[in-house]
Amino acid sequence: MRGAIQLPGVHMARQMGLTCQSVQRTVDRLAQEGGRALADNPPHQRAKLVDGTSRGRRIMEEGNQIQTTWANDLA
Repeated sequence: MRGAIQLPGVHMARQMGLTCQSVQRTVDRLAQEGGRALADNPPHQRAKLVDGTSRGRRIMEEGNQIQTTWANDLA
């Protein structure tokens, strides 16, 4: 199942104000660990599209729940 947003790492870096190298390093690490999938990008062969995986979405949801609980306790 594909995520709602599929972008090359360079686009994510621009949107977040980060360097392309730091985003690509993080994306590569997440892909190695199964949290992200890299898909072909026909218009630009070298810039793979970054897509979520079910494992990655599950980890994000767990992190969001932990953060919500922490923020509510803090308030």
